[in-house]
Amino acid sequence: MRYIVLFSLFISIIFSRELVIVSSSESFLSKLNKEEVVKIYLGKIRRVNGHKIIPLNLKANNPLRREFEEKILKKDRKWLAMYWLKAHYHGHHPPKVFDSKKAIILFLKKFKNAISYLDKRSAKKEGLKILYESGK
Repeated sequence: MRYIVLFSLFISIIFSRELVIVSSSESFLSKLNKEEVVKIYLGKIRRVNGHKIIPLNLKANNPLRREFEEKILKKDRKWLAMYWLKAHYHGHHPPKVFDSKKAIILFLKKFKNAISYLDKRSAKKEGLKILYESGK
């Protein structure tokens, strides 16, 4: 039994990923804190330093999105669905949704005011600017 627990812990450490919030390397943004990220993704902040921010999401069933919602937003799917349903009636729209990390990366590289969450390894590999790290 002890070996199963240790093996499970070992596997979770190996496959855990550090979430980061990223933007284009040419973005006007330099750093964000967790509170700013949450407010941006809940539509409470739409501009930073006078520039409109475009938050990007992966599809709802994507494991990285679920991890972002749990670790960073600290909200579950049901709460977010109700939140955006109410916000819609006030003219607010949820973040843009993309099918894949690849699509998000292409969008980020093209639009300097877009931000998204990715795993740190992918962000570094693509040369994206890291604005916030979940592990820090």
